[in-house]
Amino acid sequence: MGIKRRRVVNNKIAVAFIVFLIAAVSGAIIYNDYNKKYGVRAKRLYSQALGGETLSLEEYIPGVVMAVVPSDYDTETIRAMSVVIRTYLTQQLYECDEHLLNVDELNIMSISTQSLKNSLGEDIYNDTMKKYEEAAEYTKGETITYKGKIIVPLYHMVSSCSTRDAGELFCEDVPYLKSVSCKDDVRSREYLKIVDIKKDEFERQAGANAHVSKLDSAGYVLAVESDNGSISGEDFAAMFDINSSCFSLEYLDDDKVRIVSKGVGHGMGLSIYGANELAKQGKNYKEILEYFYAGTKIE
Repeated sequence: MGIKRRRVVNNKIAVAFIVFLIAAVSGAIIYNDYNKKYGVRAKRLYSQALGGETLSLEEYIPGVVMAVVPSDYDTETIRAMSVVIRTYLTQQLYECDEHLLNVDELNIMSISTQSLKNSLGEDIYNDTMKKYEEAAEYTKGETITYKGKIIVPLYHMVSSCSTRDAGELFCEDVPYLKSVSCKDDVRSREYLKIVDIKKDEFERQAGANAHVSKLDSAGYVLAVESDNGSISGEDFAAMFDINSSCFSLEYLDDDKVRIVSKGVGHGMGLSIYGANELAKQGKNYKEILEYFYAGTKIE
């Protein structure tokens, strides 16, 4: 039985991750055994949204992974995402000066234990949660590093059939966030979204004569020009609540504008759907992570 998940990266979360990446790419934190040297393990995570629970890093990971990875996905995919989430939260815990880290401020999805029990029933919940807890335990303590530094482990739900080279967006090389092929992502039911908008409403928000003016090599929009000026593809996607900044615009004859988007999320780093396709082909979680994050190690 698969849990109906919330979308892994809506546009607000995508923007938050991108801001975080800009701040991090120039000086990623030296890994050097966080748990022992910096006391990360002793710190706790707090969430008002999850009923005010305080949890350790390892206790928190299964609920986050459950929120973004369907329960019918391969075990290796769940293990891979457990390492991704641990990597991200480890960095956040290191940066936090307090004993408690308020995870509600991180723009990261999680699932409330009680709400899940209520919706699934305790027996199904226990069977489902066990899969995520076992993945976290199997990978316990593991994070992703590049040349001895912890990475910014961006991820998204579905790519446009290839992930993005982050350097094209930020004009600064991010060696472990290169474009890789994810051709099987086209099989996802969420791969394609078509939205038709009345032309006057479209122009009220985007401006007259809006058109895509710049793309990256993976087909994601970097800029949209209109009579109002220029905006980024991410801002345009957020404006019209479309799934990703990989989109095209078409002016129809009946005074409508059609927006066709591909993929779900910002397109950088690991594609969760693509990771699951690799798992089904026999790749283990370390091979999956090494595929999406070039030149990295699991430590």
